Amino acid sequence: TTAYYCESADNGGVVPYSYRSTVAMVPYITLPPSPTTYPSTEPVGFDDRTLPPATPFTLAVSPLMGSNPFVSRNKNCTDVIFGITQTGYIPAETEFSSFYVCARAPNNASNYSMPTPNLHIAKYALSPTSVVSTISTIVTMSPAVTTTNVWLSSSSLCLANESQVGAPSYLGSGAGFSSSMQAVSTSWVGIVYVCLLDTRLVTLDSSRIVFVRVASLLSIEVPTLANGSAFNPIRGIPWCLYRSVPQSLYSLVEGGDSGSAYASYYTTTDRKVFIVDGSAACT
Repeated sequence: TTAYYCESADNGGVVPYSYRSTVAMVPYITLPPSPTTYPSTEPVGFDDRTLPPATPFTLAVSPLMGSNPFVSRNKNCTDVIFGITQTGYIPAETEFSSFYVCARAPNNASNYSMPTPNLHIAKYALSPTSVVSTISTIVTMSPAVTTTNVWLSSSSLCLANESQVGAPSYLGSGAGFSSSMQAVSTSWVGIVYVCLLDTRLVTLDSSRIVFVRVASLLSIEVPTLANGSAFNPIRGIPWCLYRSVPQSLYSLVEGGDSGSAYASYYTTTDRKVFIVDGSAACT
């Protein structure tokens, strides 16, 4: 159906309206409910959908609603995201990864979309969110919308500190995971970024090697004895033990770091310290 847009020169008075343009009226057809498991073979259309990152998908709309669907960053359908259906989309950690599905209106040369974004890409989540820099720790990376781990090759995933994010020399460094679950150990202290190779950009242009910062974790050092002194308590004699936290990443006082910029990375607020002999395994 086509609607005709007209205007009056005297605010709706006796002067006849003048034709200005046409507007395509498209019926909205509700699609079946979105699936709860992934990957999904159900095409993405104008319904509201959330997909895991880096997951290929297909686009399809009812012929009554349009043709040639594609994905755009804006609702004007002018910022097209090429290659997203073949490889999926890898959202950056700080990115607002919601997009518009666009289509060409029936019997009309113009493209249109829904008023609000309807295609959402879930971000990656890490567990745990903090690790000890000198101890290998199992870290799981998975999309927030599913409990299924994402399996990746070591050449696609790497670790970097702030100064090395996006460094081309990090390609295939082997510093990352061989799968979604891997022992991670780094000499860096502070925020460590997980960077993932953007396969969509590589598909479009093999000369574009771009790593996307998809998640971050806090790498900490364990508390150390003050002044590096040895600890040799003598039975029956009172003693005091002074420990310090390197680089002030967290506090040894329970609750003392609740307002820290790193608080969201802490996996526990328990700061209890206890002594065991060499035969115990701190269990």
